[in-house]
Amino acid sequence: MRLFSKSILPSASLVSEMQTQINISSFLVDATGRSSWLARSRGRKRISYDTMIGLVGVLRPQTSCTSIDPVLQLEAAEEGWWYSAPVPDGSLVVTYITDRDYLTRSGLRHTHFWLSKLECTSYTVARSRGFQIEGDVRVKSASTYRLERPAGDGWVAVGDAASTYDPLSAEGVSKALRSGMSASQTIHNYLRGNGEVLDEYVVGVAKEFEDYLAQRVRYYRREARWPASLFWSRRQTNPLNLEGDNFLLKGRDT
Repeated sequence: MRLFSKSILPSASLVSEMQTQINISSFLVDATGRSSWLARSRGRKRISYDTMIGLVGVLRPQTSCTSIDPVLQLEAAEEGWWYSAPVPDGSLVVTYITDRDYLTRSGLRHTHFWLSKLECTSYTVARSRGFQIEGDVRVKSASTYRLERPAGDGWVAVGDAASTYDPLSAEGVSKALRSGMSASQTIHNYLRGNGEVLDEYVVGVAKEFEDYLAQRVRYYRREARWPASLFWSRRQTNPLNLEGDNFLLKGRDT
């Protein structure tokens, strides 16, 4: 089954192998995550602030006696940072956060690149002893971005469809809940005839994103061991200070 959005009316077509059903709705919510499918299908642009990726490896215990503490562990590295966490089936998920250009310049395949960087760690490589990687390392986008305008006539984008934060912020769940509650109130007021709430929603998303970027700078400035590292220096200056115009006024509806 596929979902097609109409460009004029807030409607959707559900298409299956058997039949096509047209559903007309009063309002659409883009909750498609990082794809921002609905917003981008309506011509909304995405503004990216980095090219961060996560290389995710799943490690299986080599024996039934292998065990680790049930905690999330973080470790900084010169060109990124690591986090590892056990999962209920006994395996260990180990993710390397870095910028895509480091992977590209290495010329290595994903798994070989991940393994080479793992060997340079202290705590993460020690934690992975007694485990063996299963399959290939997967590459996932972890970039920071926002939609130029996360709302329009008859629709809003919520959660990661509207903006994404650095995984170091640990804001995923709470941000999604705040976004959903804000969007529900916006939709309620819009359907009661208040069209200005869409602009207010846009400004609210932008302001929260601006606060997040400032907080990200504070977090990354706490790591000072690698002053020549592009990964760290890229995040130790707020990109909004380099744009030269009012952040909240960027991104007009078209």
